[in-house]
Formats: sequence, C-alpha cells, structure tokens
Amino acid sequence: MGKFILMLLISSFLALNVDAQDAVPAKMEVKYLVSYVADTVKNTVLTDTFCLRMNGEKSLFYEQDTYMKDSLRHYDIAKWSDMMSKVLTSPTSKNKGDAMYYVLTDYEHNTYLYQDGIFGSKYRYSDSIPSFDWQILPEYKTIGQNRCQKALGFYKGRKYEAWFAVDLPIKASPWKFYGLPGLIMEVYDTRHLYTFTMIDMYPCSGEIGLFSTRHFKTSKNKFLQELMLYLKDPIAYLENHALIKMHFGDSSQELVSKMRNTCRHLPMELLK
Repeated sequence: MGKFILMLLISSFLALNVDAQDAVPAKMEVKYLVSYVADTVKNTVLTDTFCLRMNGEKSLFYEQDTYMKDSLRHYDIAKWSDMMSKVLTSPTSKNKGDAMYYVLTDYEHNTYLYQDGIFGSKYRYSDSIPSFDWQILPEYKTIGQNRCQKALGFYKGRKYEAWFAVDLPIKASPWKFYGLPGLIMEVYDTRHLYTFTMIDMYPCSGEIGLFSTRHFKTSKNKFLQELMLYLKDPIAYLENHALIKMHFGDSSQELVSKMRNTCRHLPMELLK
C-alpha cells in the first residue's frame, strides 16, 4: 500500500503548467525550527526546518526539504523521479514533520500568496497580509546575542507570544506573522502547539518566487474547510473526497492508524 500511495503522488506531480511567479533576488535568509503537536492525545511533536528568504520588498517562507524536492522536480524531472522512488527505502526521522507549504509575501502591495498540499493535491490562494493587533510589552530577554522584546497578538482563533529583536528592524517574518518592529526570533501560540524558533541568519542571493506547478486556485476559507475535512478523518477524506480516491483494506490497518494519529490536531488558523 505504501508503494501504491507513493506512485499516486509521483504521477500527480509529473504534469506542470506555466504559472510561475516572477522571481526576484534575495539578500538575506533566516532559518527557523518549526514544531507542532501532531497528536494531541499522545503529545507527539513533529519538527521541520523552514527558511525565510527576503529582500526589502518580498519574502518567501518555505520548508527546506520541500524546496529541495520541488527545485529538483522543476529543473530535472528524471532525477526527481529517481529520488522519489527511493523514498520508501531511505531512513527518516520519526519526529520529522510533513509541512510543505510556501508563503510568498509582497510587502509593497500588502498581500501574500499561500501554497499548500492536501495528500497530493496542491492549492494556492492569495490574501491580504493579516493583522495580529500586536501589544508590545515592556518585557525583555536575550535570545542568542540579540536583546528581544515581548509582544502579544491574536489571529484566527489563536493567541501568540512573540519575541522580536529590537536591534534588527526587519519587517519580514516567518509564516504569516507581520507588524512587529524587529525580526521575530521566537513565536508560539499560548498553548505551545505551534512554535517557531530562529536558528541562524546569513546572506542569500537565491530567488524569491514559487515554482511552476499543477495546482488548484482557491480562497483561504475554502482551503481551510478542505484541510479541516482531511484532519477530521483522513481515511474518510481519501475514500470519499480526494481527487484520487483510495480504499483501505484489512491489510492497511497499521497505515490507517498512523495516518489518523498524526492528524489529531487543529491547523494554526481556526475556522469560526
């Protein structure tokens, strides 16, 4: 069953359409460790390494392994197919997350483009940069070599605590966070279900843009509704709602259990 699922995913990615975003050169990149509680019953925490690539006008927030695979798929489809065929035999960390989203933010036009996948199907939507109504507090701590100040914000059903570097006046931020007067060094929701921690910062001359890929254009609310439907019961979703429908027999119970256990959480953005 695992090999069958992998081949479905490979076949769904082989076709590309011409929908590339105009890429611009970056000047700086910040690396973050992103963790989330995937199984709220067993308190299983998964982690991914994300990068925030930026210049003064735009930024791209992406998961580094996903970016590497998408880059290879875009520029050398043969090598990408060979790499994907070896995934099942390659050891992976049991705590590795499966995040594959991109956030391309345009600060000049106050908008962002979001891309994510739900079991092989990719979705894109655009929206205005959200407001977190930050309340900056007179609390400080040192993170690395930077003096950081605390801020409280609220967005889409979650309250966040953020620590930003007072000596790094950078407006680009991880994920969709925005509006603080310094680079975010650490941010988490108050239940500590989602956490972003800065690891490193360095010069970067790479591109800021999204790869051409086959995807569905949608709205934020429609995407969140689809994601909630998947997280509520991934097996029922794949059997009844997915673009490529699947059916699981008695021999797939271990896979079924694993999929359901890693979906026992809510997304960062909560629907009312």
